[in-house]
Amino acid sequence: MSVVQRLILLGLVLMTVLPAQLTVDAEIRPRFEVRDGYKLLAVDGQIPAVLISQRSRLNLAYSKNRIATRFSLQDVRVWGDESNISSTGVNGDPASIDLYEAWAEYRIPAGFDLRIGRQVFNIDDQRLISQRNWNQNGLSYDALRLRYAPGDWQFDLALSLNNKQENTNGNLYPADRLKTLNFLYIKGPLAQQLSNSMILLATGVTANDSSEVIYMRGTLGDYWHFSGDKLDLQGSLYYQFGKNNVGQAVSACLASVDALIPVQSWKIGGGLVWISGQDGTNSNSDYQNTDHLFDILYGTRHSNYGLLDYFSNIPKSTAGGGLLDACLKLQYGVDKTSIQLEAHRFYLVSRVLLSSDTDPIDKYLGTEFDLSLKWKLHPAITLQGGYSVMRPGESLERIQGLNPGDSDWSQWFWLMLDVKSVLFKET
Repeated sequence: MSVVQRLILLGLVLMTVLPAQLTVDAEIRPRFEVRDGYKLLAVDGQIPAVLISQRSRLNLAYSKNRIATRFSLQDVRVWGDESNISSTGVNGDPASIDLYEAWAEYRIPAGFDLRIGRQVFNIDDQRLISQRNWNQNGLSYDALRLRYAPGDWQFDLALSLNNKQENTNGNLYPADRLKTLNFLYIKGPLAQQLSNSMILLATGVTANDSSEVIYMRGTLGDYWHFSGDKLDLQGSLYYQFGKNNVGQAVSACLASVDALIPVQSWKIGGGLVWISGQDGTNSNSDYQNTDHLFDILYGTRHSNYGLLDYFSNIPKSTAGGGLLDACLKLQYGVDKTSIQLEAHRFYLVSRVLLSSDTDPIDKYLGTEFDLSLKWKLHPAITLQGGYSVMRPGESLERIQGLNPGDSDWSQWFWLMLDVKSVLFKET
């Protein structure tokens, strides 16, 4: 019996035995894309990639007598990627089902909730920890979370420990993944329409694939959000310390501010994000022995740094120089339709020396325009689409290994249908 069949059988049993607080729902999300410069700059003569990917999820949630559980199974694929094929047909994959969520929660008397298992974390502006929902796979976390929520306040403590397999000895883990992710999070109101939160993160990676030494990086930060009738304003400030993945001392910052002003059916505003980087021209030994590039950890990339995803890997896409993103936003929403236009100008924060150069490259990286639309066709069906273009600077071309002027018009078009349906619900 397959995993899906077992989950469906479990749902049927629960419907019969404990139907009072059970919900079964599904999501089907196919996305059509034309990639002609998505993630990497297009070059002359390049043939665009045309593809359809799809997320399919089945979710079961149950709650009764202080106990809550949730199971979420998903299949993520590109149409036509099956590995079991023959001359007479395409027969699927040997294993394509993934467990997106599987957690149990106990509501302890006196206002505490204890949740353990694979779960989703979305924290504030999602610049550090998020579910990264644009990715068809999404992102979830194997963790224990203890929450205390008296009144309007919220206190969260999360702990995790990762291993690649059930070892009989030793605790080796790939150095390019987080061995442990832990945080203490406090959120509460400061005044009417103004909320504030603080977070302390402790994340660790192994020194290398064959070492059990764990280098811990700390991140301390504050986030605030003002939500009023005439202004929506939010900002954050984060500082990192501890050690990076090679054992260097860390001293790095991220600062952001976003503002939107409503004008009838419109919202006009913008934002600024500053991510510190390493100055390649500073020869001071104390400076060079310290890592000044801020690590955005598991934060959202797609909606925070331009939809073309040029800056999903900040160390690589900026050659360690950090990132300044100045963005203008224009939003329109009426009834079941919304439109958003964003214009980004990207700059390096610190001076970058590429190999064989004696002078730092220019800090200007490029200008990106993102147009996206959303249309609610039905309570369960949403149609979304968008078009993005990038006009790169010479520095971005050189960082990507191109000669200045080698890149062509970089663009990306996408169209996505999101169908979410409740299959069964009893409350």
